[in-house]
Amino acid sequence: MTKQILIYQRRWRARPSLLALSKEMRNLGDVTKSSPPDRNWSGGGAD
Repeated sequence: MTKQILIYQRRWRARPSLLALSKEMRNLGDVTKSSPPDRNWSGGGAD
C-alpha cells in the first residue's frame, strides 16, 4: 500500500527547503503539494 503524503503551504513558492522536502518524501510515498486558492471562492458557485 502506497502512502499518500500532503505538503500544505499557505503560499506555495519554489523555496529550496520545500522542494528538498518534497523530493525526499517521494521515497516514502505519493506526494501532493497544495496551497489555498489565491482568492476567496466561498459561495462562488451559488446562484
